[in-house]
Amino acid sequence: MLQNVPVKSFQFGGLTIEGYSRAAVQTYWRINELNLGFDLGAHPWDFMGTPTWLISHCHLDHIAALPSFVARRRLMKMTPPRIIIPAYAEVAVRRMLDSFASLDRGKLPCELIGLEPGDRYELSRELVLETCEMSHRIPCLGYVIYDRRRKLLPQFTELRGEEIRDLRNSGVEVTREVLVPLIGYTGDTNPQGLDRNPILFETKILIAEMTFLADDHQLQYIHKNGHMHLEDFVARAERFENELVIASHFSTRYHRKEAEKAVSLSPQGSSEVTPPSNSGPVDPLSAGVNPRSIYLHIPFCRHHCGYCNFSVAAGRDYLVPRYLAALGREIAALPQRLTLDTLYLGGGTPSRLEGPELLQLREALAQRIDLAPNAEVTLEANPLDVTPAWVAAALDFGATRISLGAQSFRGEKLRLLERDHDAAGIVRAVELLKQAGLTVSLDLIFAVADETLGEWTADVSSALQLPIDHLSTYELTYEKGTRFWNRRQAGQLAEQDEDQRSEFYALTLERLVAAGWEHYEISSFARGGASCRHNQVYWQGLPYHAIGAGASRFLAGVRSTNHQSTLRYIQLVEAGVDPTSERQQLPQPELARELLAVGLRRIGGVNAAEFEQVTGRSFAATAGAEIAELIGWGLLAEQCDPPSTRLRLTARGIFLYDAIAVKIAASN
Repeated sequence: MLQNVPVKSFQFGGLTIEGYSRAAVQTYWRINELNLGFDLGAHPWDFMGTPTWLISHCHLDHIAALPSFVARRRLMKMTPPRIIIPAYAEVAVRRMLDSFASLDRGKLPCELIGLEPGDRYELSRELVLETCEMSHRIPCLGYVIYDRRRKLLPQFTELRGEEIRDLRNSGVEVTREVLVPLIGYTGDTNPQGLDRNPILFETKILIAEMTFLADDHQLQYIHKNGHMHLEDFVARAERFENELVIASHFSTRYHRKEAEKAVSLSPQGSSEVTPPSNSGPVDPLSAGVNPRSIYLHIPFCRHHCGYCNFSVAAGRDYLVPRYLAALGREIAALPQRLTLDTLYLGGGTPSRLEGPELLQLREALAQRIDLAPNAEVTLEANPLDVTPAWVAAALDFGATRISLGAQSFRGEKLRLLERDHDAAGIVRAVELLKQAGLTVSLDLIFAVADETLGEWTADVSSALQLPIDHLSTYELTYEKGTRFWNRRQAGQLAEQDEDQRSEFYALTLERLVAAGWEHYEISSFARGGASCRHNQVYWQGLPYHAIGAGASRFLAGVRSTNHQSTLRYIQLVEAGVDPTSERQQLPQPELARELLAVGLRRIGGVNAAEFEQVTGRSFAATAGAEIAELIGWGLLAEQCDPPSTRLRLTARGIFLYDAIAVKIAASN
């Protein structure tokens, strides 16, 4: 077959990735099995049969071959191609094609589709496209290709094939749609393009630009011109969940061998794993106190919801066996046997673990951990996962408390939040859990775009009608790096203003307190004494351990966090290396201010004597001037708590907690 331009080829996971990229020269990639390609700076003759092309931006090294590609397909009597481009360029590209058609005295037929950042587009029955806003000198789209699958709903997994067939024939929906991130493509971008689109770190295969390599380049100029350096990849190494990363678009100043050498000599290019330094003095705060609480992170999810910025591994359940083995190794490496008052499995979605997997985790914990009498053991769960079989497995694990990610009872709101359950699923899950004698907590989100106070009232009322023991209510936040952040930036989601958000919160307080619920923390309500004991450990500044990818612990006055990347965490533990990626030892005065700010989340406030016992500092020595100012403003109050005093938020201060916490934590 005639080849008029260079082509590199990679075989991975049943896919063939072919193409080539040189900065300012030409960029073109295609995945033959998926019938699609990225950018048309040039095109090999063999690429003629690929009918769909995704153009990242309109610099000539990425789009120059578009007219000839369309013309050649017409010449070969092939169907007009489908070309997807940034929406702003649609009119100009159409004019360009019309101009070439006029010069050619023929037609250049193609389906031209303009998309905005954050758009979703159905490429085929099996593939769904999502656009990402990159950060280049001109507007640029990145692309994520999802493999669309149908999975049997959990409540039907125990049925026989003929029973499932009969349900389907009767019109019952027995499956759910699952989108697995398969291919990521950045086009040209600086690191902000990656950081604001974390889904790119989760695709099975990522094709990313890495224009510069040499040590003598200045990153600020590289980033200003919308490109990335090898150092940008090294700095984010722990975040890459991808099984294959293809770095491309190298500057013409580098020979191929120079690029290979630079990558091989980088810290992440080496096969040797170096453990992080563990040296340095230990702060006396909490020294010698064995933690009586552990947080254990389970990162697996069906789908990475658009508002979520937690460390998750969506659609990567094939990693579960290796991850559980890694957890077992990290647990076995604990320096001493621990007795726990609280154990919390968060995520992600811990309810993704099935019976045998929970049993394996329980056995690993039992090697180094004992549970105290009446210990609180919490598992977070998705309503759809709560089946009789899963509830039995959770009880065998030792669960006493389940935290359900309900978020809403309203179908439209759940779809906006990208949740896969409905109101009936929440009710069914609560009934199963309560029948098993478990304490049940619900999470709800308020102030979603265009949500009314009446709609939120209905959500709260629906929760109060259920036999739950605990309720956590959270304002929807738009965290940088999430899809919701990108959609808000693109004008696709409208954020409620500060006054509106305060009205939602005020209504929440009014309804729940009137119903007899205890408001014991900014976002948390309990009845019957069912407050979350594990979270109280955080708010009191007590030591706690943490295990798993992205898990953060607080021991002997030091905060440390494991690598965020699930795959990188597994690799480190398998290599016998400490998976810690960050370690921060705050000076004692700064740590005391932080603990005071966090402690004020509790509606009961902070006891002065207990605070001094933990930190070795009084309120006055910690943030005396700021406390006095906040009391004068009516945001904090001191009350007698014999034989000491207590500092707490006032009714007005509760609404301004974030600003109060910042002021105290930043005081000198």
